[in-house]
Amino acid sequence: MSQYKQWNIQIFNKRTNAPVDDSTAKAVVMNSAQTLVTASTLVSVVADQNGTALSQPITLSSGLLTFFTAKTVTAVDVSILTTAGYAIYAKAISSSVHRLDIYPEQRLQVFTFPLLFLAGGTVVDTGFDMPARSLITDVAVQVLVVDAGETVDLGFINAVESGDEDGLAKLVTVANLGFPTLYPVVTGGTNIDYLVETAGYGAYLAQAIAGADAVATNGGWAKRNYMTDGTIKSLVYTPSGSDTFKGLAHLFYIQLD
Repeated sequence: MSQYKQWNIQIFNKRTNAPVDDSTAKAVVMNSAQTLVTASTLVSVVADQNGTALSQPITLSSGLLTFFTAKTVTAVDVSILTTAGYAIYAKAISSSVHRLDIYPEQRLQVFTFPLLFLAGGTVVDTGFDMPARSLITDVAVQVLVVDAGETVDLGFINAVESGDEDGLAKLVTVANLGFPTLYPVVTGGTNIDYLVETAGYGAYLAQAIAGADAVATNGGWAKRNYMTDGTIKSLVYTPSGSDTFKGLAHLFYIQLD
């Protein structure tokens, strides 16, 4: 008898009630968030009942996500990004769930992907690519396992694509549980109150001029959106030197196809 449990999940179009034929969509499978400590840890998945290795993210076949886990795994969190830019984040699903839906009329999407320590200071390619005409409006970092004194960057890979690897978020502290603020700090000065902008939103999502305690240099900051072009597309993150940090990134965007 096999020691593995099979999971089969098909993406459906909710409006047409038809399966989605997508063989380049990708998914990542995570431990179900029963507690914050275990959340965002990748599940050990295999390709078949013989235990053949299967790396993540997993590429779907005609919209079907298939993988195996140990029989002791009762629930997982699954995050899927389709080729057309539809995002699905299903939490605590069991192996009896065989269908997840996309909503074609829902333009606002939230794509969630795990942030894990792999090698401090090393750019980590998530394996997920954002399609063209994704108008990214915001990003949030969720810290699930803290690592004092460390930070994480989010962006698009620079190699080949010439992306900004901290263009979405830069130097975000992972010292506390929850959602660290990405907005600049207003500092009370002797001469004038001014903005300190050293961490938070990256250059894709904000424009900033650092301030100082002088009337002529109080600084400035403006939020902005970023439209993907299909060339700069590979999502990456970089932990500064972390060895315990685990978390999630939530990318908010409007898919304009």
